[in-house]
Amino acid sequence: MAATSSEEEFSALEVHAEIIMDAARQARLKSIEDVLMPRIFASARYKASIVSADEREGGLRNLLNWGHSIGHAIEAILTPEVLHGECVAVGMVKEAELACSLGILDRAAIPRIRKCITAYGLPVSVDDPIITKLANGKQCPVDRILFFMSLDKKNDEPSKKVVLLSAVGSTHEQKASVVSNEKIVDVFQSANWI
Repeated sequence: MAATSSEEEFSALEVHAEIIMDAARQARLKSIEDVLMPRIFASARYKASIVSADEREGGLRNLLNWGHSIGHAIEAILTPEVLHGECVAVGMVKEAELACSLGILDRAAIPRIRKCITAYGLPVSVDDPIITKLANGKQCPVDRILFFMSLDKKNDEPSKKVVLLSAVGSTHEQKASVVSNEKIVDVFQSANWI
């Protein structure tokens, strides 16, 4: 939520990643309530404002699904071995890379997003060791990703709808943006964006 709505909240997630992860590993989240609660409340407020403003699902709600357009397709291929959150984490990175390749997002945002996601123990690519270890040899060819993306109810062939960041903390449009299959293929076939 922070990546699409608040650079300040995203920064807080970056700054506090180590103490959040340490507390989570030790099951001592109560000890960091002062760090967690503002992040949780900010996320809930943002989600509530979006849902309230888009009760009839006119497109604004799509902003809550950053990372999900690509993430759900990866999940369809790698389930049940790889978890939903792991697939969406990869989807967030790929959708940020897509925004960058379209000239919408500054390239400097990519390593920042990757670093934050990695700090929380999540994968950032389909080739990430976390994914390869869990996937039991399953692969994610881009044609399969596009096929599963085409099943998403918000998509219209031959293009896909993807939430694109314009900066960390804001989106390009107040809805998912239409992106050609070719642009998605280009992002998956390009070299690492690190």
